[in-house]
Amino acid sequence: MSGFGYNVSGFGAFPNRGGPYDIQFLVVAGGGAGGGVNSQTYAAGGGGGAGGYIAATASQIERGLTFTVVVGAGGAETVTSYYGAVGATSRIQGTGLTSPINSSNNVLANGGGGGAPSESAGGGDNNGTSGGGGGSSLNTSTKAGGPASGSGDGNAGGYGHWFNAPQSGYGRPLHHAGGGGGGGAGAAGANCTNSGVSTYGGNGGAGKQWLNSTYYAGGGGGAVWVNTDGSQGSGGNGGGGAGGYWRNYSSAVTVAVAGTANTGGGGGGAPIAYGSSQRGGHSGGSGVVIVRYAGGQVGTGGTVSSAGGYTYHTFTSSGNFVTG
Repeated sequence: MSGFGYNVSGFGAFPNRGGPYDIQFLVVAGGGAGGGVNSQTYAAGGGGGAGGYIAATASQIERGLTFTVVVGAGGAETVTSYYGAVGATSRIQGTGLTSPINSSNNVLANGGGGGAPSESAGGGDNNGTSGGGGGSSLNTSTKAGGPASGSGDGNAGGYGHWFNAPQSGYGRPLHHAGGGGGGGAGAAGANCTNSGVSTYGGNGGAGKQWLNSTYYAGGGGGAVWVNTDGSQGSGGNGGGGAGGYWRNYSSAVTVAVAGTANTGGGGGGAPIAYGSSQRGGHSGGSGVVIVRYAGGQVGTGGTVSSAGGYTYHTFTSSGNFVTG
């Protein structure tokens, strides 16, 4: 009877019954920082791109295996008129993982692209899985956002633009500058827009919702500098930070917002006005790696929680997941 009892308890693939089991995992890289601005009059930086997003399932993973987990940092805040820093890579590595995977048994997501500074287009050496938004400043043409590039789900950033907005009350056109939104895992960053005397920074692209019902990898919002009216770009759903806002004649200032930690959200771009010191775009949010499986806890590593019949191992810093 003891053998029969063993056979019953060992039947199937549920982890609390002793055999191999399926794991579902999420890998999100660090988000890119927003673009900074220089001392040029009327300038706005683009939002940072979101970190790469990968969601996958690995079937019938054996017990007793160790998986290496690396969680990427967000791109660091810029302090001058530079491109925002690119976010760092996140990964999970070990035998038995499936697509998407590289030759070293890595499931790897690349970091988000940095937002462009004023007067510049996104991209270049600051490309990422989601592109950063383009920047703008006085007398510049449209500046494109960065493309999507690298491993993981991501989208391009929106463009930045400079406008001469008509304003009869001042007897001359007024200058406006807006940055593009950073791309998100689920949607591209929005372009800077203008409506009469109002200019709006591009919103960050939306992220994606994982199995725990949480959104990750939203893009950062573009900044805006205006003489009259408008608003900065909002951060994309999934941890993106809003851009900064500067309204000259009322001296209304809102600083850029960082991407939310452990979401891979992009940071917001920065604005500047005449005679002001240099200002940097805000940092991207750090990444995250989550492993879940059906039933009670059998693995170890990360912060362990349970919900809806699943066990979750959440890594907000690097470590090991052991299948148990």
